[in-house]
Amino acid sequence: MPSGERLRHRRTPERILGDELIVAGLRDGLPIELEHTAALIWRQLDEWTTVEEIDHRLAEQFPDISQEERVAARVDVLALFVDEDLVERR
Repeated sequence: MPSGERLRHRRTPERILGDELIVAGLRDGLPIELEHTAALIWRQLDEWTTVEEIDHRLAEQFPDISQEERVAARVDVLALFVDEDLVERR
């Protein structure tokens, strides 16, 4: 995703079950279970945000995890969201 591009998640039903956040997939309506890191990114996408802001938040939440690992996790999570058409861009 280009630097400075703003993202937010599409409005879709979601539920918290224990430590997991479950959102409804827009393509097929099936539930998508989000683990802790994915749920943190999802919550940040409640409002328009940038990849840089997501990376900053991940660094705050996971200071003992290397930047490479945090970026790899963010890339994987956002790829899932894009594949499921859960992200709007502007």
